[in-house]
Amino acid sequence: MALADILNTNPQDFVMEAYADPLQYFEPDPPNETNPKEVLEKLKSNDRDCKDVNLNNLGGISEQEFCDIFNTLRNNDNITKFSACNVDLSDFAVQTLCAALDQNSSLKSLSIENNRVSPDALADLFESAASPNNGLLEVRVASQQQEKMGQRVEERIAAAICKNPRLMKAGITLEFKEIVARVSKHMINNMDKLRVTRLKDGVAPGAGVKWTAARTLD
Repeated sequence: MALADILNTNPQDFVMEAYADPLQYFEPDPPNETNPKEVLEKLKSNDRDCKDVNLNNLGGISEQEFCDIFNTLRNNDNITKFSACNVDLSDFAVQTLCAALDQNSSLKSLSIENNRVSPDALADLFESAASPNNGLLEVRVASQQQEKMGQRVEERIAAAICKNPRLMKAGITLEFKEIVARVSKHMINNMDKLRVTRLKDGVAPGAGVKWTAARTLD
């Protein structure tokens, strides 16, 4: 049937068979078999091999266990990535994490998405990440139980991010466009500073990089 015939007919009278692609089966992700107690012992002993901690989707971890794990970060200089998504993380545990971040400079990536952390606790977390003793480059806190944080909290978060000379990635949902633009501009500037520093150092530290004009076709 031509397109003109379809357009000239009543849509209610147009009946034609439609076929859908068969559903594809994708294997589910394997369950997280990380043992929180083993992680706690490794962090306490400052294990050199314990650089990436993944506690995602683990159930049954108590608030006290999270506080113990976060407290070990104060004296740990080997961990670089910590992820605890969908683990029912509370505000009290996050406050313990905020206190520990002030004494840890090795952690570069932090992800606590899909928990029940309040907006004010998230603002405290970003303010702790802005501490000069901290080394975080990436913070992901999206999909909390309370999604709308309000302008007051978003202003606190934006002010903390704009004071942070290191942060380059922030996984968070902001409602107000002006705040989004301000935060995005600052993190782009942080990335640009890193790029300029890398170009100055060159392949080897101190080698320097000379700019070369692009060649044209003619």
